[in-house]
Amino acid sequence: MILKIVKRFFEVLFLLLFITSCSLIRPIVVKKQYSIQDATNAISMGNYELAYEELNYINTSGMSNEWLIKYKFMMAFASYQTEHYKEAERYLKQLLYDKTGVTDYVNWYLANSYEKTGDCNSSIGYLKFIGDNFTESVFFKPSIQLMGQCLIKMKKYNNAIALYSEYITNPSFYKQLPEMLTQRAALYVSADNISSGISDYLKVYSLFPNSPYAGIAFSTLNTITNVNNLNIDHYRIANLLIMDDKYNAALNELNIALSEGQLNGNDSKISNLYKNMGIAYYHTDQYDDAILSLQKSLFYNTKNDDYPEILFWLGKCFSKSGKIDYAINTFLKLAYIKSSYKPMAMYKLYMLYQKENNTIAAHRWLLKLANTNTPFSLAAYWKLAWSYYKLCDFKNAIYYLNKVRHSKYSDEYERIKAEYWSARILLKEGKAGKANKMFFEIANTMPLNYYTVMSNMWVGVNTISYNVNNIYAPKIVNLGSSFNFHYSRYLFLKSLGIHKESLNELAALSMLNLSQNECLLLCYEYYINGDYFHSLYIARTELANMLQTFDTNTLPAWFYSYPAGYSQIINNYTVKYNIDPFILYALILQESRYKTDAVSNAGALGIMQIMPSTASRVAKEISLEPFSSQLLLDPQINIGIGTWYFKKLMAKYKGNYVLSLAAYNAGEKAVDKWLASSPDCDTDEFIEDIPFEETRHYVKDIIANLAAYTKIYGGKINLEKHINMEGSFLKSCLPKQ
Repeated sequence: MILKIVKRFFEVLFLLLFITSCSLIRPIVVKKQYSIQDATNAISMGNYELAYEELNYINTSGMSNEWLIKYKFMMAFASYQTEHYKEAERYLKQLLYDKTGVTDYVNWYLANSYEKTGDCNSSIGYLKFIGDNFTESVFFKPSIQLMGQCLIKMKKYNNAIALYSEYITNPSFYKQLPEMLTQRAALYVSADNISSGISDYLKVYSLFPNSPYAGIAFSTLNTITNVNNLNIDHYRIANLLIMDDKYNAALNELNIALSEGQLNGNDSKISNLYKNMGIAYYHTDQYDDAILSLQKSLFYNTKNDDYPEILFWLGKCFSKSGKIDYAINTFLKLAYIKSSYKPMAMYKLYMLYQKENNTIAAHRWLLKLANTNTPFSLAAYWKLAWSYYKLCDFKNAIYYLNKVRHSKYSDEYERIKAEYWSARILLKEGKAGKANKMFFEIANTMPLNYYTVMSNMWVGVNTISYNVNNIYAPKIVNLGSSFNFHYSRYLFLKSLGIHKESLNELAALSMLNLSQNECLLLCYEYYINGDYFHSLYIARTELANMLQTFDTNTLPAWFYSYPAGYSQIINNYTVKYNIDPFILYALILQESRYKTDAVSNAGALGIMQIMPSTASRVAKEISLEPFSSQLLLDPQINIGIGTWYFKKLMAKYKGNYVLSLAAYNAGEKAVDKWLASSPDCDTDEFIEDIPFEETRHYVKDIIANLAAYTKIYGGKINLEKHINMEGSFLKSCLPKQ
């Protein structure tokens, strides 16, 4: 019995001990494991909270010194972006003793962290270090401005004034001048130096009327003094605004000048004021007000100083307001006055008579214009040549085409254009041998353009082409010190996913005087970042000489000038809608130069420049709802809508690129009208006769772009199929009524 009791006791004791031991056991937590790459990805997406969290979980033991520096910088950057300023300061101070290669960035973020936490004194120390040691840094100018703001916060107004005064005279700070003058003016006023403050505000308002700080300056002047007593030269300010195309603001200044009687007693200036008022009204589509102002200008123009110019603008206003007879009479007066406006008046008379279907009068003024030996005579030569060509008067057509070819005002493009149509005349006259010889010479001319492409279609020259499949990567050699300064920072920031700041370094590089290899390297970096706009801009401006020939040495410049951007998106849609991708590349290049946020004057948006009204209709067709115009700034959506719409045009015009492109630019109604009026003309004749100058150049440029793409990327596109030269082909594309 006793043994049973003892046994039972130990069983209970053992059970109690087991329960107690279980309650003491802590749950095992597996620490999350993240890598630098995870944090880099988060930063590149702008998710700084996630990056901050991931970086805090990374085990830094065993890291190499290089990666430890990168980790500290990322930790400091993520801490700063998530407003953990004290933590950012801790990591940044550690980096001050490391060889980061980005000391200016370390000091900049330290200065900002201290400024954010109210320690302006410490902030100024780091900003001063940047100002003294890193004049090439992207933070040099911002550091001076932030230093001034810190001094203001500390109420050290005289120190801030001295700082701004030191840099206001520095030419490199010209873009910052309106802001710095405004800040200095405010400081003068705060220090009760009202006269100096007024002086600075006046400089901002008078010298930089287009700046956003001009409004601040004027409203402040209104507050601290009687503006009417300041003798502000509103007339001169208006002239500056007109030079910068700020016509509404200019009208405001001119009306103030008029109401204050600033020009009373000076007929010449009053005449000029009304002239400028008329010009401003013209550009804001207020033609009746413009006419009234210009007539007043003529009244005060007693010395006839600007008489021809006033007449010219008056004629334009009459023309725009539909008062054609008045316009003709005004330009007739001007056409018989010896002035620089005489040939312009002649050209306007030709256009007006043409519009009125008075072909005899129009032709007469073209003949007179052709004899002026001015740049306008070149336009007259071409229009006369084309009118004779259409009348099949090939003798006179050749005469004026030769005038174009030999005019001192002709550039290479105009000369090739004249040679092309001379060859076409020979072809029409049955002189195929001579014509083909000319076509052959034109087809082998560089740089490539619409007429070299069309000539090649007549004779079928086997031009050189490549099949570029990979991005051209330049060698990183022989880089200048200034280039290397920014490029090394760009690479460092890019490796950490700090995208926006890295692109600032590329922008700084684009401002330098670069070698050919440095330009190619900059093009490459923009390209791989998906910024095709800046890549091709640099290639076309800085490497234009390389586009004069086409071979393996110059191929990189051609590659960046004609980018196959957003290739995956484009290939997906072109496969879906059965369109050759190169026609889309060529169209996008012409429409927006790959600028995804492009907005035209007419309101077309995005990479394929689609009107919101058109996009809204297409969105319903493809079930893209809900739709808003802002979606057009997304390349994926813009290309999808644009490709669908272009496919619709291709279907309507039976695969004809010329008609489809013209309709994409000018609208289907316009193209149907043009096609119906000249269904039997050859394709090149139809293009040359497109009434809208913009559409005419648009179609020509895209055809040239398309040829360039096929040369670079080895496309198998059949130009003859889509741009057939024979008139019967155009006739077959007439849409069914």
